[in-house]
Amino acid sequence: MAALPQLETGTMVLGDVRTESLVCVSGVGALHRGRSTGSGRSVLVRVLTSDALERASDTFAREVLVVRHLEHDATVPPLNAGVEGNRAIITYEPVKGTVLQTKFPGEPLSLSEVVKIVTELAAVLDYAHRQPSPVLHGALCSSSVVVSDAGQVRLLDLGIVQALERVQVLPEAMFELLDPACVAPEQVSRTFPISAATDVFGLASIAFECLTGRAPFPATNAVEADALIVAGKRPSARALRPELHPDVDRVLWMAWAVDPRGRHHDTMELVGALTAALSRAGMPALGESTTGPTLPLGTFKEIFDPEDAPTVIRDAPTDDDDPTAVREPIPAKVRRAHTLPFGMKKATPSEPPPTVRRIQAAAEAVDVPFESDRPPAPAPEPALAEA
Repeated sequence: MAALPQLETGTMVLGDVRTESLVCVSGVGALHRGRSTGSGRSVLVRVLTSDALERASDTFAREVLVVRHLEHDATVPPLNAGVEGNRAIITYEPVKGTVLQTKFPGEPLSLSEVVKIVTELAAVLDYAHRQPSPVLHGALCSSSVVVSDAGQVRLLDLGIVQALERVQVLPEAMFELLDPACVAPEQVSRTFPISAATDVFGLASIAFECLTGRAPFPATNAVEADALIVAGKRPSARALRPELHPDVDRVLWMAWAVDPRGRHHDTMELVGALTAALSRAGMPALGESTTGPTLPLGTFKEIFDPEDAPTVIRDAPTDDDDPTAVREPIPAKVRRAHTLPFGMKKATPSEPPPTVRRIQAAAEAVDVPFESDRPPAPAPEPALAEA
């Protein structure tokens, strides 16, 4: 981010809220703990800083507070919002717990913790996405996730990026307001509007950070974001945590496809595939061993098209200087999703396989009925027995 948005301790905002401590700076601006001087109630205070916000002072608060209608236990609803000079401030209900980002860098979480966090986040995001007017996050990262003392996962900042777009602050001030490490390729290149697929990308990034203790794309500016996120280089969780099955990387790489149309259909599909891959921790990769447990073909059907399941690229790129470089065979379809402009395209189950379609087309070109279209041959007449 170009300008750090944190406030000094004791700063008064929105008339009666005094900041008390800085929690973290990442994702969507800075997050503080504060207290209302009128009611004495503690609050969370989100602060974004950009000169472009000055022209949105009349509309930003209204756009942000729209999400208060969401009725899900995992959302943290905003209490108040406003623009003061070049700062936008949103206050949230207090949550007694730990912001997920403050756990990193550090030891990775246990697999059971990762599954719980990612599953609960997927559920609340899916709920928001299915509203009559879908609510998106748009800058999903660990600084927007709070794990309460009771173990419940709570999500901050829903709808902020949409509000910034509606008041026409983005993309001009994107990297002043959003952490370059927390945006999806379509936000950097502006090739597609933000959508539920944007949050699929962000949820995969949170899963990687929980699994490895480090962020997948440590970009600090627009140039680095373009090089790390848009260019298609993807880190390997297994390189940092060898007990993971290669399928974990394959699931994450699919969720990180540069073209959003190549990602999982929604957050629940992603978490289902990731949970299945994590359950295979410690199992050998396909082709690593001829004895012991092997990866069933049905596993690939959950993630890739069956026709591509056995097709892997053996010459995956490696970089000895990069501990997160890809060192496992990558399914061909996932590799293409990172390089082709239109990503991965799945054939609908009702369509015949490509080879059959080519034969049908050739038969039609010469006006010869395809085998399956030929009328059945008449049954031969029975021979008459001679007297």
